[in-house]
Amino acid sequence: MAKHTRKGKNLGPVDAWLDTLGYYRKNVAYDETCLFRAISEQLFSCQIHHERCRKEIVTYGRNNYHEFKQLVSCEEEWIDHLNKLEIHMVICGNIELEITSRKYKKDIIVFDGVNRLVNNMANNNYEEALLLCLMGEDHYDVVYRKECIQTAGFCQYLAAEKTERALIEGIEHFDAKKLKHTETHEKNPLPNKEVIEQEKGQQKLISGIGKFRPGEIETYRNVRKESTTK
Repeated sequence: MAKHTRKGKNLGPVDAWLDTLGYYRKNVAYDETCLFRAISEQLFSCQIHHERCRKEIVTYGRNNYHEFKQLVSCEEEWIDHLNKLEIHMVICGNIELEITSRKYKKDIIVFDGVNRLVNNMANNNYEEALLLCLMGEDHYDVVYRKECIQTAGFCQYLAAEKTERALIEGIEHFDAKKLKHTETHEKNPLPNKEVIEQEKGQQKLISGIGKFRPGEIETYRNVRKESTTK
């Protein structure tokens, strides 16, 4: 596994900087899959397809070396890099961003949280872009425009309101005649008098055992022995 440095704990200044630009940073799990998780979320609105993104990017790189040969010294180095990327042995950087841009036909805008810079890492002049926030040297979070977050929150509110309205209407228009008759059977009937008496007997027996004193046996034996000898 590729080793990652620790993400800075003081994220407040970074978020404040993004806020002034009209953007919002969303945390991504801090591991060697962070870049692909961020890509997955922006492509599929969830992070669970990060391995799919990794495989697609590696495959595209292998099939299109001619598009990236300026990034390495030779084809052998390129193949070795992709082989390591496939098994999580590479810390992602500019090479992965360039392949991602070409594969998904999107520019890559990176907000450098440490240096407070905004860079178009691919600059392929695509109409759409993936927005990332670089935290430190090797961790990527997702970036959204603030209006997208506000819109998403409003959509969630509308969905919840619609669900509640449908539930209320379902209750108001409920037709009891549609209910089917069901016979019920008592699974735990009350005990009859005989069972109750048996239970009392058991309780008395248990109570007697609890109060039992072994010395009384010897006393009884001695008394019986004396009466017999007489």
